[in-house]
Amino acid sequence: MARANLAKSPITVVVHGCFTNPREGLEQAAGLQAKYGAECVPFLWPANGRATPWDYRSDKADAEISAPAFGRFLAKAALYHTKHSLVFRGRRQECRVPAVTLVAHSMGCYLLKLAVLSENTAWGPRGLRRDEAPVFDNIAIVGADVNSWDHLMWVDDLAPSGSVFITSNPKDKALLASDVIPGEKQLARLGQTVEDAEPKKKARVYVEFDIVEPENPREHGYHTVNTSGGPIERFFSAVMRG
Repeated sequence: MARANLAKSPITVVVHGCFTNPREGLEQAAGLQAKYGAECVPFLWPANGRATPWDYRSDKADAEISAPAFGRFLAKAALYHTKHSLVFRGRRQECRVPAVTLVAHSMGCYLLKLAVLSENTAWGPRGLRRDEAPVFDNIAIVGADVNSWDHLMWVDDLAPSGSVFITSNPKDKALLASDVIPGEKQLARLGQTVEDAEPKKKARVYVEFDIVEPENPREHGYHTVNTSGGPIERFFSAVMRG
């Protein structure tokens, strides 16, 4: 945070999705840092990095096991953020506390959901406590590989100081494939379609992108693609800058 403050750079915590091994997660964070000019801090979890149905189920099990560690990570981030915010604000010279954003992608959103809902993680219970200063200015839930129908049960507990941005792409082929896996945990995906989103809240913002090949060969990871200053890039740049 000290380096980000001196450089006047925002901070972005990045949680990668399935089929992305830790090395690829680091590369993804480095790419986002170069693209958006934010200091990116990745949370890495042991996804396999292979796109098969077996690996999907394996990655989902690994996400469930990793949720407590993610909760502890968020709790430490909250403590660090509070401590350093007080230090920055207590200086005599004017010192801007950098914006801090969380970007969770694909199955990384499932990890976030589990950390929020679990009574056994250090981040809660059920999200950041309302009487504490929020860690994040904005939270972006990107191409979420979680059920759409029950997302209000955990999204409204995130409580950033700014907004929770939920992005979707109805033509997301990766989530179309996820839909066909049977079971009550694999209903319509939030990153593909948003079911009944009532009651509306000012802090919850839904953004739908209509991305298909060959316009964008990464219709699932659209936040990582170089669009040369296009609307997607401008959107994520604004979110990360608070």
